[in-house]
Amino acid sequence: MNLKSGLIIACGILALAACSSGGDDIPNVAGAYDCSTNCTGACDFSGTVTITQNDENIIIEADNGNQVGTIDSDGQIDTSTNDGDCSGQIVGTTMILNCNIDSTDCQQVTFKHQ
Repeated sequence: MNLKSGLIIACGILALAACSSGGDDIPNVAGAYDCSTNCTGACDFSGTVTITQNDENIIIEADNGNQVGTIDSDGQIDTSTNDGDCSGQIVGTTMILNCNIDSTDCQQVTFKHQ
C-alpha cells in the first residue's frame, strides 16, 4: 500500500466515524418544568415536575409519584410506573406528554423548562 492509498483509507474511516456518531447524541433535558397547557382535566398536572437524567435514563419527579423511563436522540420519551405510563417528546424547552394513569387517558399536557 502506498502513502496515497493509506491516506484515502484513513480519511474514509474518519468520515465514517464522524457520520455514525452524530445521530446518537442524547439531549440534556434535566431540570424543572412548569405545566403551561392543559394542566387540569381528566388528570391533574398542575405544578412543576423535575427531570433527573443519566444518559438516556430519565426520572420525571412529580408530587403524585415518579415516572421512570428513557429518552432517545430525537427527544422521544417513554416512562412508566405501576399506575400508568407516559410518552411524548422534549424539543428545546418544551415537553409534551400523553399519559394513561390509573386506566384514565389523560389530556395531552405541555410543560415549559424553567
